Amino acid sequence: MYKLYMLRKYAIYGERCSGTNYLENIININFDVKTRTQEYGSKHFFGFHDDALKKSDDTLFICIVRNLPDWINSFYREKHHLRLRYITNMSEEEKIDKFLNKEFYSINDHDHGYCTYSKELMNDRNIYTGKRYKNIFELRHTKIKWLLEDLPNKVKNYIFIRYEDLINDFDKTLLKIKNKGLEIKNNINFPLNTDSYNNNKNNNNQNFKKKKNEISSEFILNNSNLIPLYEKYLYNI
Repeated sequence: MYKLYMLRKYAIYGERCSGTNYLENIININFDVKTRTQEYGSKHFFGFHDDALKKSDDTLFICIVRNLPDWINSFYREKHHLRLRYITNMSEEEKIDKFLNKEFYSINDHDHGYCTYSKELMNDRNIYTGKRYKNIFELRHTKIKWLLEDLPNKVKNYIFIRYEDLINDFDKTLLKIKNKGLEIKNNINFPLNTDSYNNNKNNNNQNFKKKKNEISSEFILNNSNLIPLYEKYLYNI
């Protein structure tokens, strides 16, 4: 009898604070896979490895996005790879304005002793122009465009999910991922849930208490820089 070829490798693409760590832990405890591959670039900084993608038929690409207001707020709290994280001489109002409306680029703020600390991450420039993003809204629009429209034409095995579906419709979402070619681990009660950063197995979402948003949804959604195309498509806003 013909047996479906099961994938053993997977890659994740998604912006910072979009649930990529949680997704990775979920994949690792539920499926018989190797550690997430980085052969095709960073999970956050993607779109610059087309040559590598040509040899990716043995890999499932899992893309994840989070709703705009919660993503903006989570990213603003953490400020991963942003100079803004280290600025102390600005008011909170000025920081929010800079975060939302000013030129957006990322830095290497993980000092590993290779003299790259605080240098700009060139693979987080605009995928299509090579320039810095005008603002965070252009960054989001551009990356979602590449994930939705470009990547499916570059790879064989692909799935796009929303973070909210992973949280609110966990079983169905894990089944969709499984059906893309991953094999469930032996002797587990599939699907297993887990803490977002640790591998503590549990079957509830008690660890996902929503944090209070500092920047209101109204303020974000009424921003003149917002590009609505994919927000309407994904979240009907």
